[in-house]
Amino acid sequence: MQEAIDLWRGISRHPLRTLGLVYLAFSALFTLIQAANFFDKKVKFEGLIYFVVLLIISMCFAMWKVWKPSKAQIKVDHTNTTIEIVFGDIFRQPGIKILSVNDFFDSKLGKPVSEKSLHGIFLKHAFGGYPESFDAQVERQLKRIKFTEVSDKIDGKTKSYPIGTTVSIEAND
Repeated sequence: MQEAIDLWRGISRHPLRTLGLVYLAFSALFTLIQAANFFDKKVKFEGLIYFVVLLIISMCFAMWKVWKPSKAQIKVDHTNTTIEIVFGDIFRQPGIKILSVNDFFDSKLGKPVSEKSLHGIFLKHAFGGYPESFDAQVERQLKRIKFTEVSDKIDGKTKSYPIGTTVSIEAND
C-alpha cells in the first residue's frame, strides 16, 4: 500500500515529467520495433494489441522512473543493525525526535535561528513561533550546567553551553 502512495506522490509531483517519460519510452520502443520490421519483413508488429502493449510498457517505465520511495533501509555489514531512512515530514513521524541546535539554545526566529532550519521549523510547528515555553523548559533543565557568558554576541542568548549538552523538550505530545 505504501508503494502505491509513493508512486502516486511521484506522479502527482511530476506530471509533465511522467508524460515525457511515457513519450520517450514509447518513441524509443516504437523506433526499435519499426527498425526490426524494416530489416526483417517476416516480423509484423501491427494493430491495436501492439499499440496497447507498447503503451503499457512505456507507462511502466515512466512510473518506475518517477516512483520515490518513502523509506530506505541500509544493512550494516557484520552486525545485526539496519539503518532506516524515512523521507517525509519528521514531525508527522511517531517517536522521539533529536534536533540539533546551537550552543546557546537560541529560540528567536530570524537572525539567530533561521525559519528554514529544522530548529526553526520545530519552533514554528510546536510553539507557533512563540518560544516562551521552549525557553522555560531549556532554562529549567540547564540551570545546573556550567556555561560561558558571551558578551559580544549581537542577537540571541548569551549563555554558551558545552558542545553535546542536551535537553528534553515536550511539545505536542
